[in-house]
Amino acid sequence: MPRHADATRASVMVGQGLRAAITESIITNAIVAASNTVAALKTAVRATTGIHADKIPLLERTVDAIEMGENIGDFTDALLAPLTTTNGLLDLTAYGSTGTNSILVNE
Repeated sequence: MPRHADATRASVMVGQGLRAAITESIITNAIVAASNTVAALKTAVRATTGIHADKIPLLERTVDAIEMGENIGDFTDALLAPLTTTNGLLDLTAYGSTGTNSILVNE
């Protein structure tokens, strides 16, 4: 189901949140490839180890971003199952893997 136009801004914010998590290695290609469902992705993110204590809030916000993406229709089990990269995950959001749509939240 396509994203409703009202959810575009939220989708960009989800993508920006995920980009921050990817930068800090909270979400990796291995996590995306191993997560065939939204629930599995959230579980894998919660199980991330080896991050500095000051990044724990980012980990929690990442789970929130995944839940928001699920609520607005960006993430479904069917869409996540074939993914193998973090870029693929970002491309499900309006932010995209290039981040060229970040202007939408800075209007």
